[in-house]
Amino acid sequence: AFCPGCPHRTSFWAVKVALELDGRQGVVLGDIGCYTLGKGRTGYYLLQTLHAMGSGVGLACGLGQLARFGFTQPVVALVGDSTFYHAVVPALINGQYNRADFLYVVLDNEATAMTGHQPHPGLGVGAMGQPCTKVELDALVQGLGIPVVVADPYQVEETVYLVLELLRRPGPKVLILRRACALVAAKNRPPVRVWVDPE
Repeated sequence: AFCPGCPHRTSFWAVKVALELDGRQGVVLGDIGCYTLGKGRTGYYLLQTLHAMGSGVGLACGLGQLARFGFTQPVVALVGDSTFYHAVVPALINGQYNRADFLYVVLDNEATAMTGHQPHPGLGVGAMGQPCTKVELDALVQGLGIPVVVADPYQVEETVYLVLELLRRPGPKVLILRRACALVAAKNRPPVRVWVDPE
């Protein structure tokens, strides 16, 4: 299950509800990372594929070309920020070049959370803790000529309707749902005292 407070929980909820409102079912593709848990209960069993790092976007490029054969379901690929930097840019270029019809949702939790919080190019910190030039995810996508929107998945209602709107736009489009990993956020907060009121 996703960790308590994980922003992926609300991201998956927003995609699930938007697809229900859209009414065309939809194909949801994923790959390796924390968001792989979207195949399970706390991800509402939303992911329909799970192959290799970055493969969801490659599959979305292919499925996004099938309208001419009568395929009308919206295609959504979900991927984390770390996987984006490691394995997705070539597939995005392919999707843009071939005008594939899909929504690519980047679950940007500012971490490589599943494997130990190693740094990635979007964090501005190298493997040895040295400062590096941060590669801005949204600027990179804009540089490919793909429309990109950044939103906070904790703004649940707004995110649902944003996903719904993007599902109905033609061509490739990117939605970055940005909210820090709950574990990272907890490290940067002072400890919180809690108690149980027995009444």
